[in-house]
Amino acid sequence: MNSSEFKSAWLSSGFNPQIDSWLEFDKFQIEQSTVNKHTKLFLQAGFPDSAAPFLNFDGLSKGKFLTLTQMFPRFFKNERSKSFWMLGTDGGGNLIAIDDSNDDKIVLLDHEQNFELIDIINENIEQLAQCLLLYRNFVNDVLEKNGEGAYLDGNYTKEQLLKLIQGFNTVDSDILKRSGFWKSQIATL
Repeated sequence: MNSSEFKSAWLSSGFNPQIDSWLEFDKFQIEQSTVNKHTKLFLQAGFPDSAAPFLNFDGLSKGKFLTLTQMFPRFFKNERSKSFWMLGTDGGGNLIAIDDSNDDKIVLLDHEQNFELIDIINENIEQLAQCLLLYRNFVNDVLEKNGEGAYLDGNYTKEQLLKLIQGFNTVDSDILKRSGFWKSQIATL
């Protein structure tokens, strides 16, 4: 899935312009970044401002594409923090970042532990996008078939959950072994 396909799929599947928005990153900052060409091209199309499960991609950056060092220069002056390009946050306030020192893997950094690495969420930005779309489709399916509030109430079928797991395994056959983030999201359902 390329970035245009992702954007089209996202905007056509349950997108409500009254409460949802599409984030456009600063294209100059993307071009000047040290992420690889594939990541740059993918980010040029933008990203949803928020996504299930309780992720936010616009809260800190407001469309800017910066490293941890650039966003918080008083606190982060070491070389390692220059490798983390801020993408968003999870529901607990931990940072989701692109690690350019590790093939642009999507990582989760602990905001309470000096932004230490918690986990690798996905192998690249494309996999993250695919997983977000699968999770969104899962939530939409649960709400449509099981009623308003069904997702938050944990009211879904085994078939709906299995479809989500199978989708994740299509993106990466080892994702639920390798990514503690996605594994924990499935476990909490």
